[in-house]
Amino acid sequence: RNVLLTATTAAIKSNRYAEGETAARELLELPPDPVAFGDPQDDSALARTLLAHAIARQNRAAEAREVLRPALEHCQEARKAGATGLTYRRDCAYALYVSSLTETDDPAGQAKHDASLSQAADLIAGMSAETHRLRDVQDVSDLIASERGRAP
Repeated sequence: RNVLLTATTAAIKSNRYAEGETAARELLELPPDPVAFGDPQDDSALARTLLAHAIARQNRAAEAREVLRPALEHCQEARKAGATGLTYRRDCAYALYVSSLTETDDPAGQAKHDASLSQAADLIAGMSAETHRLRDVQDVSDLIASERGRAP
């Protein structure tokens, strides 16, 4: 699981999106780890987010939206259940960032794009100063800032 997670992340960060898609699909197909400490739904949501990111960057936004939908639903359910921790905030901010990549360029799509980025930034902003220094949190924050700075 960790090898596939690393391979997927490295491929996406290196703009090798087809390779990232392949690794993310393998990651998503893995059965839940029976001895893992975390929630298997968190793992599935992250795998879906990574897969959607790789797909969106290959100009397949509609497909990426469908892949991402269960991850966003998981984030909404976690929020309603009172989630506030690091994993929730980081992973859901990342999912919202990826969601912004899947929106259309029309005014309605641009509004959804901007709203997703705003929600993502709010999740990151709600973290402690200490957590802001974590590399994976910085990475998500940088993605959000970069997408906010791109011309519509």
